[in-house]
Amino acid sequence: MQSLLAYLRKKYEKADFNRDSIFLHPLVLRLLFAYHGQQLKTEITKLMLAHEQRNLEMWVQNVEQDLKDDFKELIKRRFEIEVSEIRPLTGGFTRAEVFRVHFLLHFTSIAAGNERSTYSIQPNPGSIVIKQGSLEAIRRSIKEYRNLPEAIQPYFARYVDEPQVLQADPQVPCYLIMEDLTYMTTFQDVIARIDQGRLSNIQSRDLEHACRAISNGLLTIHHQTKRDDSDFFGSQLSRLYISEIEGHLIRMSHPDKFPHLKSWFRGFWLGKRKYLSVEHYLRKIERHKGQLKVPYLMLIHGDCHSRNIMLDPQLQQLKLIDLDHLDNDGDYIKDFALLLEDVCVFRFVFDEGYRLYLGNGAQHFISYSTKPKLFENQIEYPVFSSETVRLFQRHILKHLKAYAETINDESWKERLWLALATYLLFLVSKQKDKEYATMIYVEAIKLLEELVTHLDKGRPLSDIPFPGKHPAGVTPEEDKRGLSSPSWYQHNKVLAKIHEGALKLSPAIRYEMNSSGQVVQYFSTSSTQPFVVIDNKKRPPALLLACPPTALQDPQNLAQARETSSALQTILHISEDSEVTMLLRLIQQAFELNY
Repeated sequence: MQSLLAYLRKKYEKADFNRDSIFLHPLVLRLLFAYHGQQLKTEITKLMLAHEQRNLEMWVQNVEQDLKDDFKELIKRRFEIEVSEIRPLTGGFTRAEVFRVHFLLHFTSIAAGNERSTYSIQPNPGSIVIKQGSLEAIRRSIKEYRNLPEAIQPYFARYVDEPQVLQADPQVPCYLIMEDLTYMTTFQDVIARIDQGRLSNIQSRDLEHACRAISNGLLTIHHQTKRDDSDFFGSQLSRLYISEIEGHLIRMSHPDKFPHLKSWFRGFWLGKRKYLSVEHYLRKIERHKGQLKVPYLMLIHGDCHSRNIMLDPQLQQLKLIDLDHLDNDGDYIKDFALLLEDVCVFRFVFDEGYRLYLGNGAQHFISYSTKPKLFENQIEYPVFSSETVRLFQRHILKHLKAYAETINDESWKERLWLALATYLLFLVSKQKDKEYATMIYVEAIKLLEELVTHLDKGRPLSDIPFPGKHPAGVTPEEDKRGLSSPSWYQHNKVLAKIHEGALKLSPAIRYEMNSSGQVVQYFSTSSTQPFVVIDNKKRPPALLLACPPTALQDPQNLAQARETSSALQTILHISEDSEVTMLLRLIQQAFELNY
């Protein structure tokens, strides 16, 4: 019997009985019952009950799911999504393709009397990051991401999902939700939050952390993909820099752009300092090509401005977006040069809010020499910078120097100056205003002149490329605001410290002098009314503040009321023993009360 049952089992497992008479199966079943008896009946009953139990559970689940679907639809009809803000994250000069979309949820309930009440709900997170583009473009970005070496993929925004197509029309863009960027913010937003005037300890720390995260991330990408000069021919200087500069010069002087710059190519005066032709500087750089050899080629981002860099809330993790400009044969210096140009120049001349840093008269840059037969181009403009921008440069150059030393790159700083000039010349043709375009061109030539002087004469390059002041000889006795110093600046140390401290309150502060420099008024560039005045005509000298004494926290009772109809209602008398720190605190309060 056991042999027979084993034989039958084997035949059933191989489905050998499928073609036999249907009457065979009841006979086999009767045989099994006869052999196993009650045990078989019990097992078959359990099996049938378990099958029915599963069917019942599935039926209950289906009924419950149908209810959930119905209820979900009913609730969804009460909800309304409001897109409260759309912020482009990428873009620059081209059409933005990545957006942060902020949204709110509104829930409507119906009370007695058919009265409707709407409640707003702030979701967490309250925004998502969405990439827009054609189906082909997004699939190309996904392919670019997947082709990245696995070791550097974590430093790029993740492209893993399929794009979502909302309409069948091929002309309509499709979308990709970038989940890993939800809680991250652009470095542009980080730097704007930090760059609010005088840096606090927390702001300085945040800037240092952000610079470390950016530098470490970029340098990891560069180091993981670098190839030495055995893999390529020549110094690469012409391809990466010289030819690009020549192309930018052609584009900026096009009749539709700024043809007036053709005469500037031959040289110009910045204040009292003469600069030679751009051709002169390029010839000099060509002669020193051997000193500027690019030691390695590697993958670079190619569009590394502050809007393409995302940072986590702790400022420790970097994500790069926009893969459209990746270059496998680039110089790592170029990524850092573009970032420096973006933070140190682009914001000031393309963002109208930051143009306040340029101070009064920023729209009156261009003036021409009146010397007979020497109708030469001449320009004067105030410098633009901030404490944040200068500290940012120091942090970035510190990381660059450390990495360059590890790979024995001896010309990194020289190439950085050259790369910055290259990107500035690219910016010229993107500008709309003639004055600002001219100023950017001059800034590029300043860098080339400093580089050539360094190569020819061995004069060290500046600590940072944009130090917040013009080179020596541009204007006499020039201070960081590009203005002549007050008459008392050299001989009255207390007034000089107050003057310097007032200017450090905010990069947007300017000053005007009256009475041969004896009286100095301090303004925000957005205001025509001074918030503080230093009056050295009075004896003793006095500080006048644009607020009542009662509005000040003045533990030493230095502030006194003035009888005046002007806004300068407070006077403080200054002596050689005056505590400058306390006076500056009162000036800061007046500044904050007015602006």
